[in-house]
Amino acid sequence: MGRKQENIISEQALCAEYEAVYRYVLTLCTDPTDAQDVAQEAFLKAMRTAGRFRGDSSLYTWLCAIAKNVWMDR
Repeated sequence: MGRKQENIISEQALCAEYEAVYRYVLTLCTDPTDAQDVAQEAFLKAMRTAGRFRGDSSLYTWLCAIAKNVWMDR
């Protein structure tokens, strides 16, 4: 009871958000191939840093922020 509960994001939860995040990225870069590349890179980053997700926002919002940063870095 005294232990802090960790936020664990399953791969299944991430995959469930992929299509929505891809559509968001498509509004940023308008090219479907580029949008797919950005979305995939964003999801790889999200999987690597899943332990940093604090739950202050929805998973979708967190993923979109990562995707936007990936897009901006390009």
